[in-house]
Amino acid sequence: MKYTLAAVVAALLVTWPDARGAAQRVPARSDTVLWIMPGLREPVRSLLTPAPPPVPFLRLGRARIPVTRLFSPLAGFPVQTEPVPHWTAGETLRFGTLGPPIGFLDIPDPRARSPGVVGGPAPGRFVNEYADLGFSLRGTGEIGGDWTAFRPCDETVQVTCEVSLLPQVTPDIRFAATADGTITDRILVDVDYDQAREFQGANRLNIHYQGLPGEVLQRFEVGDVRFDLPSSRFLREAVPAGNFGFQATLRAGPVDVRSVWAQQAGEVTSRRFRLEGSGRGYSRSDTVVLDDADYLEGQFFFLFDPAAFLGYPHLDILALSRADAAPTAAPGAEPIQLYRSEIDLYARQQVEGYIQADAIAGTGADTVAESGWFQYLQPGQDYVVHPSGLWVALRVPLGPDEILGVTYITETGDTVGTYNPERIYRGGGRPRLRMLKATSAQHQPGRPTWRTEMRQVYRVTSSGDVDPGSVELSISLGEESAGRTFARRPNGDDLTYLRLFGLDEEAPSERLDESQIYRPALDSFEDQPPVQGTFIVFPTLEPFAAPAPLRSVPVDTMEARRILGGNRNERIYRDPDPFERENGGVFRLNLSYQVQGEGTVSSFALGAVGIREGTERVTLADRVLLSGVDYTIDYDAGMLTLLNPETLLAANPGRYLDVSWEQRTFFQVAPSSVFGLNAGYDMGDYGAVNLVGLYQTEHALVRRPQLGVEAGAVALGGVNANLNLGAPLLSRVLDAVPGLDVGGESSFHLSGEAAVSLPDPNRQGDVYIDDYDGLNARNLSLQSHEWRRGSAAAFHDGAEGVLPALLSADNLAELAWQHTWIREDVGGDSLGVFQGFNPNAEIDQQIRATGSVLREPGLFVRFRPKSGDVAGERGWSSVTTVLSPTGSDLTKSDFIEFYVRDGDFLSLVLDLGIVSEDAFFADTTGAVNGRKAGSGVPWGLGLLDQEADPRRGEVWG
Repeated sequence: MKYTLAAVVAALLVTWPDARGAAQRVPARSDTVLWIMPGLREPVRSLLTPAPPPVPFLRLGRARIPVTRLFSPLAGFPVQTEPVPHWTAGETLRFGTLGPPIGFLDIPDPRARSPGVVGGPAPGRFVNEYADLGFSLRGTGEIGGDWTAFRPCDETVQVTCEVSLLPQVTPDIRFAATADGTITDRILVDVDYDQAREFQGANRLNIHYQGLPGEVLQRFEVGDVRFDLPSSRFLREAVPAGNFGFQATLRAGPVDVRSVWAQQAGEVTSRRFRLEGSGRGYSRSDTVVLDDADYLEGQFFFLFDPAAFLGYPHLDILALSRADAAPTAAPGAEPIQLYRSEIDLYARQQVEGYIQADAIAGTGADTVAESGWFQYLQPGQDYVVHPSGLWVALRVPLGPDEILGVTYITETGDTVGTYNPERIYRGGGRPRLRMLKATSAQHQPGRPTWRTEMRQVYRVTSSGDVDPGSVELSISLGEESAGRTFARRPNGDDLTYLRLFGLDEEAPSERLDESQIYRPALDSFEDQPPVQGTFIVFPTLEPFAAPAPLRSVPVDTMEARRILGGNRNERIYRDPDPFERENGGVFRLNLSYQVQGEGTVSSFALGAVGIREGTERVTLADRVLLSGVDYTIDYDAGMLTLLNPETLLAANPGRYLDVSWEQRTFFQVAPSSVFGLNAGYDMGDYGAVNLVGLYQTEHALVRRPQLGVEAGAVALGGVNANLNLGAPLLSRVLDAVPGLDVGGESSFHLSGEAAVSLPDPNRQGDVYIDDYDGLNARNLSLQSHEWRRGSAAAFHDGAEGVLPALLSADNLAELAWQHTWIREDVGGDSLGVFQGFNPNAEIDQQIRATGSVLREPGLFVRFRPKSGDVAGERGWSSVTTVLSPTGSDLTKSDFIEFYVRDGDFLSLVLDLGIVSEDAFFADTTGAVNGRKAGSGVPWGLGLLDQEADPRRGEVWG
């Protein structure tokens, strides 16, 4: 059950008043003396005076209350106006208002008493002798809120049990403004801004000054400027039209100089559509680049541990059949039952469609078990089963904290999980499922569910209409432009990575095998298959770590690993840190493909939004199409529509439709600016000479840029000329030819261009292999339970001046640590339990924080030697924490960052490496060894035990 508070919407419209019309209105001349009857509720007006505009009013019962639209508390309510008929409209009005009748011959023509100015500025415009401006401001405010309550109520979700009296109201206010016009006929204003636009880059701001003929300064622009270059073969695409900055145009005689300094805010994009037949279909070309770490996650799963397959781990899942799995593991004739748990607290309220079950994977000590509310997945709608019946593909990939479970009956009749679990649950039982994927904390390398998820499938596109023969794949080590697309065998032969990874085993060579392209739509009879898209599937489970043996060349698994050498990328499959797996890419998959479409083609989706108006260029078979004549384009949605598709496509079957446009970028990945200069000399009929210079700079987003994203720049220069010279000698020669009619004077045309590019790939001069901003940092926990008593240092190297000569129980100091503490006021009363430190109040007062300030985690350590809180003889004590339970390579660590406060006579010693588990503990008598009272169990140095005895109050920390 859900209650919703309706939104309240208010709008405000502000326009400039009609100042000119009000100032120049001519009042009517008086020709009648009115006798005002006492006691009238409304003032009497002359019959000859033009009727005033109707007064808006509100009705309260039968009373009318006049209101004003602006700055009134009632401005948001709907107003009403009653039409006032003209005085000549009815006899009652003509003769009933003043009592005695008035003759028509005594009444002058009312047209002579009309205002002196006929017509005026349009509403919403400010017009005087200096300016003609139109301005409009619109504002929309929305206030909404809702209550949400579920029945039945679950006490574990407290927010659904007690609903507050008032909803949480959230206002949403948006404005839009437009302005256009001129100031002194020299300054032009063009502003179009709307917060409600889906694409903010479509807003426009331009203010420019237009000079008079003969002036040197012809134009000066501020805002969105377009820098037009002369016709050039090399520099035409250097500067997109969308720039925000300044532009000036100077003219002195035949010389024109145009300069621009702006920040680039656009990019030029193009797309080609290949038309099939007589315009009954089309094909669109596209490219995509993937890293080897970009395999699909949470979508493709085996129904059991793939280690049960004979050829594990080299499994080509597209070629699997039911005979490839043992009957004890493969599903039988009964359909599988797949369940998905989204771990949503609110899902517990939705009893219908959910069952509570236990999902279990693994055996023995390596068992992973999780409980949750599971929802049944419909076969053919939520997932598809491969014809082999051994693996499934989900329509919607699983999230990190979602669970996937399955139950089925094997070919031998054994039941995996609890078959028909809904019947067991409705009967009061607790069904079990085989877990195919656990939550992210349990779904880690080496855990039971890790191998059931596939990591050798890569998505090409979400469309299933890809022509398999058009898919081209090149695998490179790093960027493809570096040319590292092959590896060298020990015998000296070169082997492409495409073949080494098992994707080029069939003819023709050097191309992707179509058998490794998976299109689920081919296995479905539905118009909209549950799993859509085109995928590339490697013939082994970990292709970039352990390639499969090759059939086309005699290369086995061991030789394939030796060929890869140090480029084997095991990190994307086996690193325990998810961040390292996602960002550990080594190889690149460079894909190009064509998507086919059927039916009469009239509309083309460009796949772009926020296209700049007028920047598109559409050509069909080298014929330039005209906007509004041959096509229309929706700049916001990126949709191109041909107006006469039958005529255009019938005359050009099988041709290409090329579309290029300029697009405002969503995100400015690397801010770039441009300074340009274009000087032209007009020689009249003899042609023109142009000189172009450009300097583009790209800024870095970080202070310490990594390799490949450092700030760069490029200087471009060029000169081009078009010369038209007469050729009278050629004309005389041609005239001398008998029977040849030249028909005009001959001319000689010469055009040429020279250009130079001076790139600067690194303006800063430095580059960082690692930016040291925490990408590979290992954070230490500051929770007190993560620390425990440490052992005595085996060596004094580096700390001879601060540690005692002998670390023993005689100089062992008391030590306590905690990450929470109680703060007291001046009277000793508790202010509450606090955790961490206030950054700008307790760490560094120079820190300036905006918004809500979060306390920085901290560990409070109390060190008390025998001398107390004053300097005395050297004492020591240690605490330790685990960096990694399985070991960690610290040889690549360059520095340690930490913050320490207070401790005037204390020294902090950090000991990294393999530390003995033998914690140094001394009891109340000072002994470091002994036996526990009652049990007689030995404790102390040299024994694998826990020295702290909670029964005696020996709690560390």
